[in-house]
Amino acid sequence: MSTRLYVVLHDVPRRARSRRTPGAPEVRDRRTASAPGVAHAPSLLDCQVRRRHDSWTAPSHVNPPPRSVERGSITAPPWVGRSRPLADLRSHARSTIVRYGDERLQLTRQDEEVRVEEPFRVGLAIPLQGPGGIFGPSCEAVAELAAAEVNAAGGVLGRELVFEVVDAGAPLPEIRRTVHDLLERRRLDAVTGWHISSVREALAPVLRGRAPYVYTSLYEGGPIPTGVYTSGEVPALQIAPALTWMRDHAAVHRWALVGANYVWPRRTATRIRDYARTAGIEVVHEAFVSYGCRDFTTTLVDIARSDADGVLMLLVGQDAVMFNRQFAEAGLDTVMPRFTPLMEENMLLATGAEGTADLYVAAAYFNSLATASALDFMSAYIHRHGPDAPALNNAAESCYEGVLALVSLTAAAGSTRTADIAAANAETPVSYEGPRGTVTLSSETLDQGRQAVHLARADGYDFDVLTTL
Repeated sequence: MSTRLYVVLHDVPRRARSRRTPGAPEVRDRRTASAPGVAHAPSLLDCQVRRRHDSWTAPSHVNPPPRSVERGSITAPPWVGRSRPLADLRSHARSTIVRYGDERLQLTRQDEEVRVEEPFRVGLAIPLQGPGGIFGPSCEAVAELAAAEVNAAGGVLGRELVFEVVDAGAPLPEIRRTVHDLLERRRLDAVTGWHISSVREALAPVLRGRAPYVYTSLYEGGPIPTGVYTSGEVPALQIAPALTWMRDHAAVHRWALVGANYVWPRRTATRIRDYARTAGIEVVHEAFVSYGCRDFTTTLVDIARSDADGVLMLLVGQDAVMFNRQFAEAGLDTVMPRFTPLMEENMLLATGAEGTADLYVAAAYFNSLATASALDFMSAYIHRHGPDAPALNNAAESCYEGVLALVSLTAAAGSTRTADIAAANAETPVSYEGPRGTVTLSSETLDQGRQAVHLARADGYDFDVLTTL
């Protein structure tokens, strides 16, 4: 049985707020905000948790009473309604994380009952190594919460949701072989998870026609194959309005762009250049570095010599951490702001407060987002995993969204078959409510995931959410 060590940083002092960008609206901090309908973390007695070899009774906030769901548009949380009655099914909220190559479950077992139907096995493709490995522990923890909530309400069309963890940080041929093997062994009914676009392009042909695939990372846009659904942010709703805001409120008109040399940064840069031509801004310098780059000396020298007003980062995980540290060490953080669509709480902690001055981020979810749905999500997460769990962040939360999307798609179609799901979503695009608010999986081939996106500024070890774009 595998064992994973989490390194947890907590009780980190916040840097004093030194500046606020002129024109930025005041936003309440989540520590003092109270929104109508916000649930607070229940006590351990409410949870009724018994650690090993026992059943688990879900608290009321994760097991709402059944409601009907109209085909195609799910406005209540998608686990509330089903296409057929599930009153005869008891909740199964044990651990649902299965290691590839090991049939044993990681945590608890349910010995007294067995479902009549086979479990609904979802490949959770998340990076456990490489630059994106920083997200792995929190992605797993969030996925376990999502599965517990779904199973407590009856599962996926009556089938228990179980995850098969696939290391999406492994070499691409290995990832393809792993997923193909799981399909051949009938151990995979769907795939979701946070991983980079190169992995998505490797997996989509393997899964075509065989299993629905919800890609949860931010998406660069472009044609989407049948059976692939993108629930993450897209440039038109994330980057373009953020650059407009930076132009109007931070006087940034000329950008130096630095990105990793693979699919997402390259294609996103193309869309940024197209937008810049009509928005009164310019991309005056571009640099693409290897994925896994650790030395940005040459890149920083070139940025300093350019006439850029700001730096646009398209870097992932540890790569972005290293860039931000070296950017600050070079003194560039005092002369130009940075903007990125990919920066989350773990990366802030790893960078250190001294490396994140004047750093702006656009995303659909932040740990500090003071909305009722986001605070409910945090409450449920802490309730399940405790205060020392891996830090919540955008990448991990996207895995929760992926589960909601899968459950919504199958509920709307009344089927788990790829063709049935595609046909149903083409007829009436699915919408669901989650920590990000309303997310719509548009049937269009471009910019599929429609959702609210927020702009925040790094404030020490947290994000100060400034506005909704």
